[in-house]
Amino acid sequence: MSTLNSHVLRLKDKISLSLSQKTEDGPGDSSPLQKGLFMFIGDRSVCGEGVGFGAPALDCPEGVFFSTYAKIQERSGQLVKSFSINAFQRKTWRDKFPIDTGFYLAVERRLVKRYREQERYRNLLSYLIKLTSILGFKLSYQGVQSKGSVDVSYQLYGNRLMVGVDTSGLADREYRNLLIFNEQSAAFDLYVDSFSKVQGNNIGAWKEILSAKACLTNQDDDVTFCIRNIPGTRLFCGRELLRPRLDWAGFCYLVPSSVKQFEYEVEII
Repeated sequence: MSTLNSHVLRLKDKISLSLSQKTEDGPGDSSPLQKGLFMFIGDRSVCGEGVGFGAPALDCPEGVFFSTYAKIQERSGQLVKSFSINAFQRKTWRDKFPIDTGFYLAVERRLVKRYREQERYRNLLSYLIKLTSILGFKLSYQGVQSKGSVDVSYQLYGNRLMVGVDTSGLADREYRNLLIFNEQSAAFDLYVDSFSKVQGNNIGAWKEILSAKACLTNQDDDVTFCIRNIPGTRLFCGRELLRPRLDWAGFCYLVPSSVKQFEYEVEII
């Protein structure tokens, strides 16, 4: 068993997936977070501000907790990244002053609901997000005592990425749901499932998927990744492009806290 700083899994042609222990300094909302697998085409990353394939978070009664520290190991031919769940998501001004009071959160919930569910409000609210970013309001991540670790394993079989999630390392079992993100950049701007075909901003943010299978395509690079609904979980899809803060498209599994081990696959075409 050896600890690695980074590792690359190579697919066919020029596509590869990279796993790293490093976080990034930058203006994007995800910059301080530990990521899953980034997709590269040649030497060029197509992950944007997405958190990669197989990145966990915990939905707890007091908010959502993420990872800013992790380590990578090899176990029985698999890459395993242990994500320490050690950071609480907050809204701040100038990265220092919390603004997520009860009043702010109540207003935000109403705006987010409209942003996600009503397309006619989306452009207006996007401009509002851009304005608040210019004024210095953004997501920040406050370090907390770790709630334990989530181990995520990654293994390639041809063009299929097998992802295994083990929550037995969590000391705090009081969370509501485990969130497993599978994101790349907003260049994946064509969504297709059994019922619909949607492009660009019409994809929206975190809509629940009822189809058995759903795909996102980067049309410029002619690459697609697909994911399947799994009984006992819920699956959501979203896309947001508002550089430099937001540049992602992907899927998120919502897994009940009663499930300690969870497996799924990402098909890359």
